[in-house]
Amino acid sequence: MSSSSHNLPMDLSNWNGLQVKHPLLDLTPGRLLMVVILSIFLAETGERLILGGVPPTSDLAQVFIDMASMLVVLTPIYFFIYRPFQVQWHERQRIEEALKKSEERLKYALEAINDGVWDWIVPTGEVYFSPRWQTMLGYEPGELESHYSSWESHLHPDDREKAIQALTDHVAGTNPSYESEYQMRTKDGQYLWILDRGRVVERDAAGNALRVTGTHTDITRRKQAEAALHLLWQQLDRTAENERTRLARDLHDQLGQLVTVLQLDLGVFKRTLQQPEDVARCRQLIDLTTQLGHEIRHVTARLRPPALDMGLVPALKYDLEHLRSHLYDLQITFKAPGLERHRLEPEVEITLFRIYQEALNNAVKHARARTIDIRLQREDSEIILAVQDDGVGFEPQKASQGEGDHGGLGLVGMRERVAALGGRLQIISSPGRGTTVMAFFRDLQQEPEETP
Repeated sequence: MSSSSHNLPMDLSNWNGLQVKHPLLDLTPGRLLMVVILSIFLAETGERLILGGVPPTSDLAQVFIDMASMLVVLTPIYFFIYRPFQVQWHERQRIEEALKKSEERLKYALEAINDGVWDWIVPTGEVYFSPRWQTMLGYEPGELESHYSSWESHLHPDDREKAIQALTDHVAGTNPSYESEYQMRTKDGQYLWILDRGRVVERDAAGNALRVTGTHTDITRRKQAEAALHLLWQQLDRTAENERTRLARDLHDQLGQLVTVLQLDLGVFKRTLQQPEDVARCRQLIDLTTQLGHEIRHVTARLRPPALDMGLVPALKYDLEHLRSHLYDLQITFKAPGLERHRLEPEVEITLFRIYQEALNNAVKHARARTIDIRLQREDSEIILAVQDDGVGFEPQKASQGEGDHGGLGLVGMRERVAALGGRLQIISSPGRGTTVMAFFRDLQQEPEETP
């Protein structure tokens, strides 16, 4: 990136005076002047030598000889030296004017979008920070040192490693472009969220980056809006879970008790019947009531699985056991290596269970899957839930916009629910190739100690 004396990275301040060289003789304007003076001197000297060997002539003849000698000397200089130089000089003026106009257009465009510009000369570490780049952080133009360290020293400690690594990967050629979101410290000690984009614009013959140029965009308001949205989703999710818990309790305590009483009464009533057909009909009613009780318990468990009190893995196993008894033609596998007794934060466990329910529902109803593989695992410091099916697949981008059979609300809800708790959701799918839904959360809980 260039120095702070520049208005824009591509300015022409290094063109000190007229530095265009002659295409034939490699002459600068100063050297061209010396050539003309030397030519005139040699012409005069030659003329004196020639006239010294001839008889004296009239003044008119001497003037004619002077003019003729000057024409003989200066005509080649004019046509072969000065004229090409003049053409190139006018071309340079045209290019310089075009660059100036392009520079002005870029300046106005950057002012319109309110972005900062940086230009980094990699070998020296020299950096050009545009006025807007500096005022964005509360500094006056020229107040920051024009060096790479000025950027690095203003990074938030939590984002420093990630931001530097993203830039390093691009400079090394690992990534074709550079884009990163991170926080930067302002002059008054506050922090702004920055969207940083850039690209290597010049490399040497060995492929080493020489110059990188990019822009800074203040996205603090967007981040604040995202944080507010995540908080709203958390509140909505918490409210929904409370409502599910209340509804499950009501179903279990009220409707479940009514069904139990009905079963008992039907049993007593059956013993009073005399006719075989009446006994058979009553037995059918008892069987239907028993089935209704089972369904109520299943709905209650789906609303708020009691097994969640023992952990995510028991809740998933309980739910899958019931599903296998109803979906005979669907092959479902579940693995959770080493996580049988592992506990997560309660909200994370509930969220992962809801992600599992939504993904399973989509696989059965929309994807028409025949095989579903569910895996809960721990990698490094993350807990990963993956639900993979062999169904018809879909295009996640279109589905998130509400197109297609999958609809957008389910996917949007899953993404927001995961993001609200600091996790991330990844959906891999394409038509005819099945779907994989993966949820990632940092594992903040420790493994339980084994009891002796």
